[in-house]
Amino acid sequence: MNPSFYTPKGQKYVMGANRTLVTVYGPVGSTIRRATLDGQDIGNTQGIDNGHTVWVFYVATKPGQKRQLNVEWAEPIVDVDGKNIQSPPQLISPVALNSIKTSVSTTGVCKVPKD
Repeated sequence: MNPSFYTPKGQKYVMGANRTLVTVYGPVGSTIRRATLDGQDIGNTQGIDNGHTVWVFYVATKPGQKRQLNVEWAEPIVDVDGKNIQSPPQLISPVALNSIKTSVSTTGVCKVPKD
């Protein structure tokens, strides 16, 4: 069986292959700096949901294949009231049949200089 309606023209269908839309929600006011898939730049679709910046990535995998998506963004250092944001970044992974390895890092907390 070759599900041609799911296979882009010119590409061979691989049994067990998967295509996933990965959605990343950034903090309010954040901007993307760089996104890579397995070390190569990857395009994305961007939008806004309830004030949060959202990036959507298309990730294709073959059976048993592991992929690494890295998303780097810049976020505001002050909240809507002008106060320094003190909390570290948080990452919430979805429930999945197979485990998803995730990590988050920061370059540190920035301070707004006082006049």
